Amino acid sequence: MTDDYDFRASERRRARELDELEARRLRARERQRAQLRAAHRRRRLSVLGALGLVIGVASGAWVWTSGTPKARRPIVEVPAKVVAAPKPAVRTMPAVARGIHVSEPWAGKPGYLDQVFATPRLNLVELDVKDENGEVAGLGSNTPKLAKRLGALRNYYDLAQATRIAHDHHIWVVARIVSFKDPIVAKADPAIAIHDVNGGVWKDTNGVPWLNEYSPGAYAYLISLAKAAARAGVDEIQFDYVRFPSDRPFSTMRFPNRRPIALDAVIPHFLAVARAALVPYHVKLGVDVFGLAADHDLGIGQDVALIAKHVDVISPMLYPNHFGPGELGITDPNGSPSQTVALSMGTFRAQLLGSPKVKIRPWLQDFGGYGLSQVRAQTSAAIDQGSSGWMLWDAGMDYTWSAFGRQPVA
Repeated sequence: MTDDYDFRASERRRARELDELEARRLRARERQRAQLRAAHRRRRLSVLGALGLVIGVASGAWVWTSGTPKARRPIVEVPAKVVAAPKPAVRTMPAVARGIHVSEPWAGKPGYLDQVFATPRLNLVELDVKDENGEVAGLGSNTPKLAKRLGALRNYYDLAQATRIAHDHHIWVVARIVSFKDPIVAKADPAIAIHDVNGGVWKDTNGVPWLNEYSPGAYAYLISLAKAAARAGVDEIQFDYVRFPSDRPFSTMRFPNRRPIALDAVIPHFLAVARAALVPYHVKLGVDVFGLAADHDLGIGQDVALIAKHVDVISPMLYPNHFGPGELGITDPNGSPSQTVALSMGTFRAQLLGSPKVKIRPWLQDFGGYGLSQVRAQTSAAIDQGSSGWMLWDAGMDYTWSAFGRQPVA
């Protein structure tokens, strides 16, 4: 969850991956179709077997009663098969989560998720549903019409299938939805985008447009993605980039439908709307926030105490290399991963005193030259400071697998 960190490098890696993965995705889809056809054949055979049993019972009854006068022949009723409605699986969030993030292209890389799911001690995987590029993947026929119509749909992987396999391995599945940063839909549908002073679509310093944090239409789009992910069976929805832009002055932005409420109340309002809409789906709701959000007013609408009133999990990005020299009173935060994570956790615990049921599950650094010792220093500090586990982030998917007790993925 770098939230702008190393974004361009990630894009270059993605471009190199796409050509390699395209042919593999086609083969993977053909294998999935073959599996579906086999499943259909098994179901047909089951139905034919049931029909044969019914016919056999009815024939036996006819033979047994064949000597009886027609008027007195008893009527043999074959009871209709009653199929109980399946009970929803009761899943419990891991008390101590140990997880990673997997991007859309890597989720579709043949064999990669199988190796991830087989990782010892790993009990949480976050899968992209909508990423920083605005691309929407994994939802299949449940993909919202707006994403299809405006060209956001990508066929990287099947979220429902991945979730079923993860659940077989007792792994908690989190669907990541990059919220208001959206290079595709915000550009294609200006009605729900932030505007500039001239009425056009506003762009950040990287030329990326954003959805309007006040827009009911933007809310509807993001919540439709969350509902589709919930229907695919995921356990948790996690909104990322759930904030205002940070890299240009507000004086350059115009927000149609802007309501007369405080800036810090806007994101909590969106989360309240999303939470109410997701109640029927029985999923947990989480958010990603900056690691400094609990200790600083960053001017982007991430008031941790207010946000906590509407979510189950807060995941601060506690990457030590995101803290400047002297931050938290530490001369070199990147060189002091344990101390940096421990002190950051303290700032978040203080903000959540009024929401004791909300869990803190931080994102930790597994990039920038970090290895096993630095990763373990962070994970130990997070647990010691009362976190409900941790998640590792590496945009290149080159994780320190030994932190989970196994060798790297081939």
